[in-house]
Amino acid sequence: MAKAERQAREKELRRNLILKSALFSFAKYGYHKCSMDLIAEEAELGKSTIYYYFKNKDELLLEVLKSGLEGFFKKLTDKWAELNDPKEKIESVSLAAADFFAENPDYFKLYLYLSLHPKIKNVTVNSLRPFIENKNKLFVKLFKDARKAGIIKPMPPKNLVEIFGTLIMGVGIFGHYKRKADIRKRMTLINEIFFEGVTPEKED
Repeated sequence: MAKAERQAREKELRRNLILKSALFSFAKYGYHKCSMDLIAEEAELGKSTIYYYFKNKDELLLEVLKSGLEGFFKKLTDKWAELNDPKEKIESVSLAAADFFAENPDYFKLYLYLSLHPKIKNVTVNSLRPFIENKNKLFVKLFKDARKAGIIKPMPPKNLVEIFGTLIMGVGIFGHYKRKADIRKRMTLINEIFFEGVTPEKED
């Protein structure tokens, strides 16, 4: 491995370590009580190293959130590449989310904390809005495809995306499950309710 390549790889690994340590620290202490010193201590790096990669705590918080979203969408779009049926793709969203929740519990501790602090939430959401809106278009298109295929009723795709997403996020934020299998069961139930409803079919 060439020296430049090795240095680039080491830099990326160190950056990922900082993001992981920041996520843990933000989730544990909350944004206000968390400091760059605590993050540096968790990462076992000097504080100057943290500042080399991120100019301040706000930038680091945004990168933590964006990194989590990018990781989720990367796994989801990889899964979509294996599927053709719109219904299967929609169902895969909740299952991919289940895996993400199980593998990244601190991410949703942080998300819940931010949701309770409107000022911080507004700053982060506004900064991430272009990224989120761009990804949201993928979901809207998916629901449009499902509507064209006759899989779902002719309802507004944007509204369906919001409702479906709210159900999924509710499991991530408020569900305290120790096993990935338990989260996936809840997500499978969401898929069933979303496509089939909760009212039993009437017998003839």
